[in-house]
Amino acid sequence: MKTIFMDKNISLSDYYRQMEDGNIVLGFKGPISDSLLVGIENMIKARLRDKKEASEIIKKVFSVFVELAQNVCFHSADRGMGILVIRDCEDCYEISSGNMIGKSEIAPLGDRIRHINSLESSELKKFYVRRLRSPMRSGKSGGNVGLIIILRQSGNPICFAVHPVDEALSFIEIHVKIGKKGETIMEDLIIAATEKTLKVKFEAKTGNLEIEGVSYSENTRLFFQPVMNWLKTYTSDPANPLVLSLKLNYLNSTSTKYIIDILELLEKFYKSGGNVQINWYCEAGDDMEEMGEEIAEDFKFPLKLISY
Repeated sequence: MKTIFMDKNISLSDYYRQMEDGNIVLGFKGPISDSLLVGIENMIKARLRDKKEASEIIKKVFSVFVELAQNVCFHSADRGMGILVIRDCEDCYEISSGNMIGKSEIAPLGDRIRHINSLESSELKKFYVRRLRSPMRSGKSGGNVGLIIILRQSGNPICFAVHPVDEALSFIEIHVKIGKKGETIMEDLIIAATEKTLKVKFEAKTGNLEIEGVSYSENTRLFFQPVMNWLKTYTSDPANPLVLSLKLNYLNSTSTKYIIDILELLEKFYKSGGNVQINWYCEAGDDMEEMGEEIAEDFKFPLKLISY
């Protein structure tokens, strides 16, 4: 019998161990179709039952998986090809998808994800109903509600990343987490600064929060709503420590109101027993120094004015 040696760069054994070490419940790469989903459904449910998961969690995981799979099926720029992964983490299941997308689709998709992430549960429900009653877009499937269903099922923000491939295509990956106890999973909130919007860096594990830069964009609400939603979730547990560093160079009137809303939320958290420290960075004699002094007088939480 002739022995056939594999290319030394290919090892299914190593790949299998990586899948096991990563606690991968399911991993698939290939063309996604409705008939494929029928075959995968029972396998996903069986594996999660083996893990003694509650039926409600199984239902949510499968629902999100199906919506991501159909998103790949309908919108992949590579003949329905894509990647789907379900990973078993310590406190949640992470469902992920990846596929090619035309560059012209990136901005609209990003705007849709950011918009629904910014909505509170009551607003999301109303938006869902409006979308169901809206005429279906030409050439599209599902009434454009798949992402809304994903967010409603998971209760956690939809995270995404885009990787340029060439002049026409990019690879987009979408990640969704479902808490094993139905809870919201706190992720870091990172927003890069632009010419008109602030830099935001919120670390969920440490409670170190930073807001820096200028804010005078046309749609201030769309920017600040995810920030407010993150803070409301984080401050729902009085045991979470919180240090907020503010280094603001310019705010328009609407942005100033949102900063005040943030501080009012933190004041309420502090009065309920939360551990809060505000560091207000400003230039001597600047408008922001005056604003910091007024806030120090009006609000009831520790605030330190720091000149630079």
